[in-house]
Amino acid sequence: MEPVFHSDSYGYRPGKSAIEAVREARERCWRYDWVLDLDIKGFFDSIDWELMLRAVRHHTDCAWVLLYIERWLKAPVQMEDGSVVPRTAGTPQGGVISPLLANLFLHYAFDAWMARTFAHIPFERYADDRVPRTYRRKEVRCCARDGGRSSGAGRQGQAPNHRKLRRSRAVVVSVAEKAGHDPVRCGSERRA
Repeated sequence: MEPVFHSDSYGYRPGKSAIEAVREARERCWRYDWVLDLDIKGFFDSIDWELMLRAVRHHTDCAWVLLYIERWLKAPVQMEDGSVVPRTAGTPQGGVISPLLANLFLHYAFDAWMARTFAHIPFERYADDRVPRTYRRKEVRCCARDGGRSSGAGRQGQAPNHRKLRRSRAVVVSVAEKAGHDPVRCGSERRA
């Protein structure tokens, strides 16, 4: 799966880390004036299973892999009191395969969408936290309108949980203004 993922995706990947994502974000903030900080509310709890399995099927037709991933996704949760709670969406919290599945889902729902729709706008993504950046406020607002609203849900069409994914946090930030007031945000030197 590793060669499939976008180079700006840093979460839960071998040889990539949150520190690398922050380093890249810090370097890019010197080159781009506007940032869109996106975060999907309850992302791991709201991934649509059918879309997830469609993404997995795109990469394998191995019946036992598909069977176990589907079982993993749909397994109920046993609470401390012994009660069993069925699940209808999402990946198991803390599950060993959940980060890979989340990366695969966001590869198609966000990374590939950005590459098609806003190919000229670089971004850093660590799990469900995404930071596209650009020179112009208009572009970042357009990305916020299209990407922040849909958060990849545009590919979901009428998926049952598309409204949950739309409740994401999208904050437009002027790096130039912030750099003058908060030197930690973009390094210790002022913008040239």
